[in-house]
Amino acid sequence: MKYFHYSILIISSVLLSACGGGINTQTNSMPASVGAVDGVSPTVLAEGPAAILKQQGQRQLAAGELNDANSSLERALRFAPQDAGVWYEFALVRKAQKRPAEAVQMLKKATVYAGGNKKLQERIARLEAELQPRQVARPQPTS
Repeated sequence: MKYFHYSILIISSVLLSACGGGINTQTNSMPASVGAVDGVSPTVLAEGPAAILKQQGQRQLAAGELNDANSSLERALRFAPQDAGVWYEFALVRKAQKRPAEAVQMLKKATVYAGGNKKLQERIARLEAELQPRQVARPQPTS
């Protein structure tokens, strides 16, 4: 009886290995839809979770979902705390939340991390100028 079980095991493994079909030498490319996350482009997927969360935050901000955008961008910063673009988007959320002082602080962080990205530096400067309180020149009292 013991030999009977071993012989069945050997016969089954031989039959299963014969069904394998050989080695596949062709490279199969995956369709573009595989791995798609909520409409995120494959390029963004390749950049990592911070880019996905940043794009999600941008969509939420555009839809007026400020709390959701805030959450997405906070999570993006956990993945990429030195991403100037995330800090800039976060400043846009703070501006929309009517919290200009916090937005300016976030823009300062964005400036530090922007490096040689001239377009982002220009956008940061424009938003910062927009958020700065207007200084009204007061006449000096004469004595």
